[in-house]
Amino acid sequence: MKNFEKFLSLMEDFLCVLNEDGVITWTNPTFKRRLNIDVFGKKISSLIQREDQVILQGVWQSILEGEPISNMELRLLDPENDAFIWGLWSLVKSQEDDHIYVVGRDITNRKKRQEEIEIVLKSLPDLYFRLDRNYTYIDVKHGDTNKPLVPANQIIGLTVKEVFPPHLAEPIENALDKMFATNEIVTIEYQLSGEDSMKDFEARCIPTSNGQAIAIVREVTRLKKAEKKIIRQAQALQLFFEGLPDLYVRYNATGHVLNIKAGKVWRPYTPMEELVGKHISEYLPKQLANLFLGHIQNVIETQQPVMFNFTIPKNNQLTYNEARVNPSINEEAIVVIRDVTQQYKQRIALERMNKELSRSNKDLEQFAYIASHDLQEPLRKIAAFIERIEKVDGQNLSQKGLLYFDRVISATKRMEKLIDDLLAYSRVLGAIKNKEDVDLNEELKGVVSDIELKLLEKNGTIVTDKLPVITGNKVQIRQLFQNLLTNAIKFASEKRPLEIQIKHKIEDSFLTIKIIDNGIGFEENYKELIFQPFKRLHSRHEYEGTGIGLALCRKITYNLGGDLNAYGEKDKGATFEIILPLLKK
Repeated sequence: MKNFEKFLSLMEDFLCVLNEDGVITWTNPTFKRRLNIDVFGKKISSLIQREDQVILQGVWQSILEGEPISNMELRLLDPENDAFIWGLWSLVKSQEDDHIYVVGRDITNRKKRQEEIEIVLKSLPDLYFRLDRNYTYIDVKHGDTNKPLVPANQIIGLTVKEVFPPHLAEPIENALDKMFATNEIVTIEYQLSGEDSMKDFEARCIPTSNGQAIAIVREVTRLKKAEKKIIRQAQALQLFFEGLPDLYVRYNATGHVLNIKAGKVWRPYTPMEELVGKHISEYLPKQLANLFLGHIQNVIETQQPVMFNFTIPKNNQLTYNEARVNPSINEEAIVVIRDVTQQYKQRIALERMNKELSRSNKDLEQFAYIASHDLQEPLRKIAAFIERIEKVDGQNLSQKGLLYFDRVISATKRMEKLIDDLLAYSRVLGAIKNKEDVDLNEELKGVVSDIELKLLEKNGTIVTDKLPVITGNKVQIRQLFQNLLTNAIKFASEKRPLEIQIKHKIEDSFLTIKIIDNGIGFEENYKELIFQPFKRLHSRHEYEGTGIGLALCRKITYNLGGDLNAYGEKDKGATFEIILPLLKK
């Protein structure tokens, strides 16, 4: 008996004996150890949480009538810890002595874990259903944000066929049949009508050890919409690639094709599906494959893109292509190939035309040079013979005859000047642009020295900025300054001393030089006419010259990669704006 009592003292379960009034007549030591009070002679109901006393009272009569009660959850008060102890209780009345024997097992930790699981389940976006082999709903778990379309208390006890319409019930039962047969997880997708639209769901049916099934259901409406959007974007991207003139190939470091996208111009010549997975040497000639592989591996190693050109036959014709190799993630490279055959042919044709134009310019320059000499020779003879006639027979000529002879001599000299200017213009038009560093200050200084006497005649002054050094042709730049400054002196006003200002500014790699004078100027609507060869705003009796100087200046600026503009106001002066590319500061 002592051993039996010792055994009872070691048990963690609550054991006690009650009389028919529910008074405790015997307990094992666990009661006193756990509650820290003497419970002998107390009613069992006084030890139970108030809310659970109703449960015990509801079954008490059945216990007195001899019906055993099992697995009833009641909470014992724990006054010392101001808490309670969850217990799983079994009660049975003995027919021999009319005592009620009670066994209670502490399930507090299990209940806490269940509560924690409940909290987690309520925070998840899933619904949890438990079903038996007859497809009847035993339990439903859900949170506030994942309630079923039908309230949970209306689902428990119903079968799948009673919950779902026939067209859905059958595939769901088939999925459950498969799960029970294979004892493996089965997934099924279906749609149900929501408040304002159709909703998509995904159910995972999981078999349990007790022959039941747990269905984890998640609404995937947004996911389905996102998938459809991704599919549409992929289709649009595919159409985009197919509309481009390029071939896109993704390679790994060993030269195997991982993916390929081809524009419509490549599709007739590129069996895309056949190339994926192949090594580059399997579809390209050996020399070209080695060239590609070398660039691919170098780009992957250095992470620096490269570009190169290659030729390859296509449709029985040799094509010219441009390849750009760009680094990608995961030790990969993307090669973008474009057929540039048409551009190549156009470039070759343009180079051929440029060579022809250069040859033509040289021929024109040679022709102009020869023509000028051939034209000037008879003019010189005419002038020489008239001068001799005047010396020998001048006294026999009338006054009118002498006047005619003077006019012939004057006309021949003008013709000589015109031919010289025409030769200069043709030379600038076809000049070879020999580039060198040009100090504009030095060239301007030399020009001012050359025109110093003419400047003094007009009582003129020149004020200039310090100009930069540029890359250009010294001869042409000096001629440009010479012509523009001479032009300013020629058209000086008689009303005031001549003032010439030379200013400059640098903007966006271009140098702008303005030559501003206070001469007679010109009307604004003539600002383009003055640059046309042989066009004059004044008669040759008012101002000498052939009208080719400004045209020559604009051609010089064109040769130097720039431009020349003019702005004027009658009787107030003119401004000539030189624009040149600034390659040296």
